[in-house]
Parts: sequence; C-alpha cells; structure tokens
Amino acid sequence: MFCRITKIKDIANAKQLQHIGLGYNFLMVKELDMVTNVRSLLSLDVSYNCLEDLPLFATIISKIVTLQILNAKGNAFCLQHSYREFLILKLPQLKYLDEVQITKEEKKLALQKTEADIVFPTSFVNYKFCSSLLTFIRRIKVFTQDSIYEEYHHHP
Repeated sequence: MFCRITKIKDIANAKQLQHIGLGYNFLMVKELDMVTNVRSLLSLDVSYNCLEDLPLFATIISKIVTLQILNAKGNAFCLQHSYREFLILKLPQLKYLDEVQITKEEKKLALQKTEADIVFPTSFVNYKFCSSLLTFIRRIKVFTQDSIYEEYHHHP
C-alpha cells in the first residue's frame, strides 16, 4: 500500500542514519535532493515512486558517496533499456541494485562505457507517454484500494 509521501523534510540532522525507506510513495526525482544531506547513508529504497528522469536521479544520488545499496525498481525510468548499466556507471560504489548484487563483470562492462555509449529510447515521446501512463495507473490503483477499504470498513 502506498504512503502518499510527496515531499521529504530536511533530514540533515540525522547524522547516524544508514537506511532510508521511501518505497511506495509519490516522490518525484527533485524531492530526493534532501536525502543527499545524510552523509552516513548506506542503503536507500525509493522503489515504486514517480521517478522519471534517470540522468537527474543519478546526478542527485551520486552525491551520496557512502551509498552501497539502492532499490529503485518499479519507477518509470526503469523502462529505459540501459537503466541498470547507467546507474552502475554513475554510482560505481554500489554493491546492490534493485536487490540484485552487482557482479564484478557487470561493473567492469559498465565502467568501460561513457554516458554517450549508453543508448536510451530513441522516441522520448513514447517514453514520456509510458512513464505518465505508469504513474497514472499507480494512482488509480491507490484510489481503488482506498475506495474498497472505505466501503469494507463503513458497511456492516
């Protein structure tokens, strides 16, 4: 079930925080900038949100140099062909991505490439459409779950 978090408050004072679990919310990429203030972060779960801009996401998350485990599955940018390879290139310190260990071979292959080498969908319009559709479906699902919950708990 979604928590519907759309904004992250300042968490810079959480100096010892090692894991942040923000999965199943409605966060956009720009909201994740607050997470970069946590300098001891080892693990971040942002799965199943409304994250669409992969290059911006990688730029923001790359500021967390201590990050070793990242779960971002279920977001719109995961539809991009080279999503995993791109994040391994941009975040070379990662050990796990989407609950799957990054192998030495996988890291070696990704690090031999440049951003320009990694191919993204040729039709940005189609990608944006798919991304928007995925977010829309997710919101309908939450609305439907809420309606069923309300009906179940308010009728004998």
